[in-house]
Amino acid sequence: FLGKWTNKPNPSDSFQIVRNSDEFLIVGQGNKISALYKDGTLEVRGELLPVNLTYVKQTDTLLGPGFFGEVEYRRQK
Repeated sequence: FLGKWTNKPNPSDSFQIVRNSDEFLIVGQGNKISALYKDGTLEVRGELLPVNLTYVKQTDTLLGPGFFGEVEYRRQK
């Protein structure tokens, strides 16, 4: 999960995942949000409901919820 990730269809949408002790921090667009690793996903504590980011090893991508279905993020090299 660690590294910088960019939205595949919208490159201006990106964030970085860093380690913060036992938690992870998702840093992007002036915000920092904490997340916990749980059941193979990162659970992001949102304002309303938790959101899960799932890592897909075969494609080295993250999948997360979007307004119109899942959003795919690619790791920046």
